[in-house]
Amino acid sequence: MLGRLFKLLLLAGLATVLVRALLSPEQRAGLHRLFQTLAWALLVSAALMVALSLTRVVSL
Repeated sequence: MLGRLFKLLLLAGLATVLVRALLSPEQRAGLHRLFQTLAWALLVSAALMVALSLTRVVSL
């Protein structure tokens, strides 16, 4: 379990280093906006699923 978490952390660190090295500040800002939009979409989707689950429209 700890090995998997370490690999995930290592992969995230490597991705961060590569993004900083290869992308310009404008490209990094665009990537940040993309991931921020995706995060909000996932939060809204999760909230909708919880609301539908509580009203028993959807069974999880």
